[in-house]
Amino acid sequence: MTPEQRVLAYIRDYVLAWAGQNEDADDLLSTWRSALEQLERQHFAHDAHHERPVSFSSPCPHDADREEIVDTQIQPDSARVVSTMGRYSFFEWHLQPSDDSWRIVRLRSHLDHPDDFVVRDKALARLDEVLDLPLREPDEPPSPWLFALEVETSAPQTVEPMGRLQLPSGIILVQDFGYGDYAFLPLAHRVHPGAYPVEISRIGQTNAGVRVCFQSPDTVVEWRAAHALGGDWVTGVDAGNVAIADASAYSRLTVGKKADVYDAAVVHASRPAASLVSLSTDDDGFICDSGYGDGGYPRYWGVDATGTPAVLLIDFRVK
Repeated sequence: MTPEQRVLAYIRDYVLAWAGQNEDADDLLSTWRSALEQLERQHFAHDAHHERPVSFSSPCPHDADREEIVDTQIQPDSARVVSTMGRYSFFEWHLQPSDDSWRIVRLRSHLDHPDDFVVRDKALARLDEVLDLPLREPDEPPSPWLFALEVETSAPQTVEPMGRLQLPSGIILVQDFGYGDYAFLPLAHRVHPGAYPVEISRIGQTNAGVRVCFQSPDTVVEWRAAHALGGDWVTGVDAGNVAIADASAYSRLTVGKKADVYDAAVVHASRPAASLVSLSTDDDGFICDSGYGDGGYPRYWGVDATGTPAVLLIDFRVK
């Protein structure tokens, strides 16, 4: 059985199993889980890291008549197949050889082809809009105890170094890593390209804030709002995380690579999550859990006596 044949066989059997469910039955979830387990025994590798759906969805996510394979890449020890049912419906199948056949090891859905770039041309043009406009005062300052170990907090505060963030373009993107290119709004002020220390402040086991240091934090004399293109200085979060990345490197991410990074740094990370990630080059991004979760978190430039940014700080408003 070739990789394509395995995928088509799974789609066919999935549709049959889905059609055999009684959506009005009280035990729908349990019978559906049993059907999925049977499908996995038939088509998945025994050591597959497959996240089984927790619910029965309608309409059926697969269609044996409409779903077509649009891309296949086969190596001696692995294969990738991409199927689609049209725009905004792509499936990425990873398989490995088993005896004289191929078995599925991972299945993931996407809105776009996994080889498409996350940032499209219209959004990509925003990189040219970073004009280094004058920095403005924030409506409110950051929490005064952030990164100040001598100040008493509700639980012990720790400050942990996370490594050095590579910013080869000096243009910075701060956003929920789960967002699409509509949120691709780099900060309106750039820094000199380089590699800069990242530190995380934690109150107990909760991330309270994160900062990138372009100079010693001791040189900060004032705080300014870190506005993004479009004028906002608050990072909106709906998936419980904040990413800081080189905007140019992020713009070269593919849909599939972004999903890989998201799974590793957010979904499967130990809590509280915080780690450097590699987008286009080594360590050109950083992702961490955002305080208590979703919300809006202000960004600040800590500037030195000359008005030059010494620190970029995101305050998660943990009390």
